[in-house]
Amino acid sequence: MTSTELKLAVIVGRFQVSNLHAGHQNLFLMALESYDKVLVVLGSSEVPDHRNIIPYSVRKDMIENLSHFESYRKKFIFDEIFDVVGDDKKWSENLDDITDKHKDGISEIAMLGSRDSFLQYYQGKYPKMLLQEFPSKSGTEVRHAKGKLYSIYNT
Repeated sequence: MTSTELKLAVIVGRFQVSNLHAGHQNLFLMALESYDKVLVVLGSSEVPDHRNIIPYSVRKDMIENLSHFESYRKKFIFDEIFDVVGDDKKWSENLDDITDKHKDGISEIAMLGSRDSFLQYYQGKYPKMLLQEFPSKSGTEVRHAKGKLYSIYNT
């Protein structure tokens, strides 16, 4: 396969959980097994709040260092996107700009997501692919179950 035939999957999420749940892991594994590169764009807020507790670097390390992904580690590319409250079109343009920075040598790009993903808000230029739901709790449910545990990241 030449560099002009490489495929890139783009996954966007906050991943504000202490550990990736089975649904997250399945989403990443499906992308890693089907694409040559996986761009993980971590959503962040410029103003930390109850939904944005865990810093970018901690979330990146959590995903990158999960033992299930060890043989795929070279496929990961990470970047960060900040919220654009109330303007999905501008946020989508920002996501396209981030994706464009990483598309050298790539011939095919797809935005991958599943239940409760960014796909419902994305209005950009790249095709969207909704993956079959994997039965698991959502990240929001996990955060609510953990409760005050997340306060350690606010210090």
